Amino acid sequence: MAKECSVVTCECLQELIGFFSSHGYKASSNERNFQIVEKMSLHLLARDYFIETVDNSDGNLCPHYPTHLMIIAKREEDKDIVNNAGRLKEFFKVSKLARSLSRFPVPVILIGNKNICRSSTLSTAMELYGRSGLDWVFSGKGKSGGSKEPEEVLQPKEKRLSEWALVDQAREFDSQLITALGVTLICDLMVEMRKTSYGLTLTSSEKADGRLWYSQFTIASLPYPGCEFFVHYRQNKDSIGSVRYDWSMPSNDAVINVPSPLPESVGIDFTKYKSWNIIQHTQNYIKLLLHYLQYEEGGILIHCVAGWDRTPLYISLLRLSLWADGHIHKSLCPIEMLYLTLAYDWFMFGHKFEERLRKNEEVLYFCFDFLQHITSDDFSFNLAPPTTTPITGTELKHNRGEQLLKIREIFLKVYDAAIPLNPSHHEPARNEGRGGGIWGRVTSYFPGNGSTGM
Repeated sequence: MAKECSVVTCECLQELIGFFSSHGYKASSNERNFQIVEKMSLHLLARDYFIETVDNSDGNLCPHYPTHLMIIAKREEDKDIVNNAGRLKEFFKVSKLARSLSRFPVPVILIGNKNICRSSTLSTAMELYGRSGLDWVFSGKGKSGGSKEPEEVLQPKEKRLSEWALVDQAREFDSQLITALGVTLICDLMVEMRKTSYGLTLTSSEKADGRLWYSQFTIASLPYPGCEFFVHYRQNKDSIGSVRYDWSMPSNDAVINVPSPLPESVGIDFTKYKSWNIIQHTQNYIKLLLHYLQYEEGGILIHCVAGWDRTPLYISLLRLSLWADGHIHKSLCPIEMLYLTLAYDWFMFGHKFEERLRKNEEVLYFCFDFLQHITSDDFSFNLAPPTTTPITGTELKHNRGEQLLKIREIFLKVYDAAIPLNPSHHEPARNEGRGGGIWGRVTSYFPGNGSTGM
């Protein structure tokens, strides 16, 4: 792990947070500051991995995803490619309607040869047909986006597509994409079977799939409170241990479903999840996800409803935990890791930071403050079996707590500087970060990183 960081500073981080407190990321935007953040994220990812990019510059794949999807093809030292961006791009194009807001599964972490992916939940027929119609109108053609026919591997098992309902076709393509990503476990963080509002069903989910498109995958239903639970967390964090989520609300119809068997070493009674406070809840789910990552044959897909609050919470915590164990991003120091996960996992994948600040829903703040609760070796991940030689970097396991606490320390410092609390109103006073930090220090030039565009 690098001892010094050449570009990222606390001032850079402060301005990053300040900027996104008033600017929502848009794939189609030509805003120069968005481009700078994307280049820095690509630079940091490419320090340890061979990166291929998939163009999303006009938001044609998903308007809430990065302008260029950064696909980790392989580790720098490996010969075999795990993710082929060109092939995945074809899946992205034909499967995007299957997911709410077109937020299709994307691989964002590579551990060994397993992907950790993120997405939103499944769309309903209403949304799917609506988005399909918009694609048809704007393309001027009868096909979604006016794209060419997908390659043969993407075709449904039955050839006569005209006889298929659009919903079934989208689910089939979505299932094929998940399989292509090597995912075997889908982790659903929704507290509902389907998201509804005023009696109208807004989204579906794999656990409510009646057509069995996802029967080949293991489905873990792990209900977790949404962003509204974290209102005023920052000023009340010392008492958060006494707060419990209200599971009695009628909308909370999802129940926990932990695929078994689990070894005794996990040591968690998941039937008691409704009695956990948010610290215990998050700790237990992190332990479970690390267990599945260790013993599942394939990778993991994590999603909530839209995929921009609870999903980045767990993606970010897993990335930082695996980094602290020395398994991923081995060349990055704490301040660089903090920049990468803030910029890429949160802001570039559509976290509505400005709206969350306005409502004081401080799920992002909770994520980094929570790092103090996973510093022990109980949350360590062992990539190599005990009988083999540990991989390079596992010696950092002994510094796991130190590394995570350093991340937390830097975050609290720069967040408080960028979003100072107004003691009289208990609301954040935003610093939009217009100084010379990241915008002055980071130029459009970055060293060669082995990345390619698709």
